[in-house]
Amino acid sequence: FDKKEFAYVASIDFLKQDHIKEKIQNDFDIIIVDEAHKFKIRTDRLELGKVLAAKSNVLIFLTATPHDGRDDDFMARISLLDPYVGDIASSSYLWTRNIKEDVKDIQGKTVFPPRTSKTVDIPLTNAEREINDLLKDYFDARYSEAQNQREINAVRFLSHIFRKRASSSISALKISLKRRLEKLGNINLDELLKMQSTIKDYDEELDPEFESEESEIDGFTLGVDIENEKASLRNIISELEKLGSRDTKFDILQKSIQELKTTDPKTKILLFTEYRDTLDYLIERLSENYKIGKIDGTMKIEDRSDMLLEFRKDDGPEILLCTDAAGEGIDMQFCNIEYNYDLPWNPNKLEQRMGRIHRIGQTREVFYYNFVVDKESSIDGYILSKLLDKIENIKASMGEKVYDVIGIILNSDDIAKYYEELLKVPKAHWEAKVSELLDKIEENKNRILEKS
Repeated sequence: FDKKEFAYVASIDFLKQDHIKEKIQNDFDIIIVDEAHKFKIRTDRLELGKVLAAKSNVLIFLTATPHDGRDDDFMARISLLDPYVGDIASSSYLWTRNIKEDVKDIQGKTVFPPRTSKTVDIPLTNAEREINDLLKDYFDARYSEAQNQREINAVRFLSHIFRKRASSSISALKISLKRRLEKLGNINLDELLKMQSTIKDYDEELDPEFESEESEIDGFTLGVDIENEKASLRNIISELEKLGSRDTKFDILQKSIQELKTTDPKTKILLFTEYRDTLDYLIERLSENYKIGKIDGTMKIEDRSDMLLEFRKDDGPEILLCTDAAGEGIDMQFCNIEYNYDLPWNPNKLEQRMGRIHRIGQTREVFYYNFVVDKESSIDGYILSKLLDKIENIKASMGEKVYDVIGIILNSDDIAKYYEELLKVPKAHWEAKVSELLDKIEENKNRILEKS
C-alpha cells in the first residue's frame, strides 16, 4: 500500500496485522472479500472488516456459508455492509444465494456434474462397543459429580470432545485418554470455561491452535475423587490396548478403497478427518499399501500448495488425507472421490469439504462416502445417520441443491443439543426425539423452496 496501484490482492490474515492495517490509507472503489464468514465477533478479522468497510465505496462479500448458526456473527458481518440494518429479516436485500446446480455456461449447459452421497455404517464389534459403553459410563459418573449448571456445562463440553474423538478413530480416543490421565487436575472450572469461549472463536478450519487448545481441556476434572477417576481411565485404556491393530472402521475403509482401485487403479481419493491424531494414524496404516499425501493446519500455505501440486500429478499421492485446514480455498476438481472418515457436528464444515471436489472444471460424477459409527447403538451415530437419511430424502424435492444448503437447513448447534436430549432418555425414545429435529429440518427446507 506504499504505492498507488490499480488493484491489490492480499489475505485476510495478512491484512489483519496492526502494522499492515495502518498502511491502508487509500479509499477504494471496490473491495471484494472471499470467505467472508471469517468475519466473526471477538476476532482480529472482524476488526479488519471494520477498517475495510470504512475505506470502500462498494463492499462485496463472497461465501458459501454466510450464516454459521450464530445470529450475532451473521449480524456483525451484515453491519459491515449496512450498519443501519437492525435484524436478520431486514437484511435480505443485501444478499443473494447462487446454487451450483443452477450455473449454466454460455451455451446453456450445466457447469457442475451430478454428485452422489453414500452413508457407510460402521457396525462395531462387541469389544469396540464395550469401550464406547465404558466411555459413556465414565462421563455419566462425571455428570453425577456436577453440583451446579456451570459444572454441568463444563462436563458436557468435555464429553462432546471425547465423543467426537471416539467416533473419529480408536487411535484418537486412546491418545486423548492417555493425555487426560497424565494431565488430570491441571486446570480448574474457570480456566476450562474461558478456554471453551476461546475455542468457539477459533477458526477451526485454519488454526492448529484449535486442536492444541482443545487438548489442554483434557486436564479438567471436578476433582471429587481423582484416584478413582484415574482408575476408570486406566481401565478404558487397557481395553483399547487389548484391541491391538483390530479396527472395524479402518478395515471397512481399506476394503472400500481396494474396491475403487480395482475398478480404476489411477483414481485419486480425498479423505477428511477432524483430528490430526486420526490423520497420523491413517497415514501410518494406509502408507503400507498406497502412496499418501497430507494437508493439515500445522503446514504453511506454501507447503499445502506444493502438496496439492504433487497430488495432481499422475505419479503423485493416490490418497490425500486432510483435516479441515483443506476444507476451503483449495481446488481438487481433478479428484472425484471423497471420504468423510468422521463427520463434523458443524454442517457448514461438511458443506465446505464437499465443495473441494465439486468445482468448476470437474468433469466426472462426484461421490462422497460418509462414515457413521454404530448408528444403531451410539447416540451421535444414530443422529448423524438420521440426518444423512433426511438429506437424501430432501434430494427428492430439491435435487442436488440440498448439498449447497446443508448449513441453512441444519443449525450447527442442533446436533449437540439433540445429543444431550438423547443422553437423558431410554433408547426406545430416541426416534421420537430425533423426529423433532427432522421436522425442523423439513420446515427449513420448505421455507427455502418457498423463497426460491
